[in-house]
Amino acid sequence: MATISKNYPKEFIDLIDQDSLFQKSALRLRHLSNQLIIVTNNDHRSLVRHQLHEIGTEKADVIIEPEGKNTAHAILAAPHHVNHSDPDAIMLVMPSDHYIPYPQLFSVMINKAASNLSSGQIICFGIKQDYPKTASGYIKFDNINDPVKQVLEFTENPDIATAQELLLDDRNLWNSGIFMMRGDQNGELPVL
Repeated sequence: MATISKNYPKEFIDLIDQDSLFQKSALRLRHLSNQLIIVTNNDHRSLVRHQLHEIGTEKADVIIEPEGKNTAHAILAAPHHVNHSDPDAIMLVMPSDHYIPYPQLFSVMINKAASNLSSGQIICFGIKQDYPKTASGYIKFDNINDPVKQVLEFTENPDIATAQELLLDDRNLWNSGIFMMRGDQNGELPVL
């Protein structure tokens, strides 16, 4: 097993079984779309291509960041790329280091969200919280009985007292970092 380091981050290591978290992410998405876009830095370009080859997913567009900024900059690169091939495409933006134990349920959730996605809308996916986590963002949503709910508020990295309050309110979820939007948004995301 490889050691986690700056040049070999956790998403490229087989932590759970024979596939890395990155490979699991690619395999999950391969069943949902025929166009896979990966945004990475130059240090991981070969590793990305190698791991895609190992799972038979060579047909992917790999965008190399000129320099590492943060997640928002990487997310903005993809809509510009998608607009050239399919401006009506629905984009699912997700980190490659999440472990999702039930990929079939994830696919059902993604398909449901896609069927409810309106033009100009960004859907963010939350995770049911089970303890007061301070190193995470929280999404507060309205309590309407619709598959897609309106976001009321974001709380980033709360102190422990605030995290405990958020845990007690059923209208709060952890921010998963997974977003869905249409490719025609031209990279215009609201500031969160």
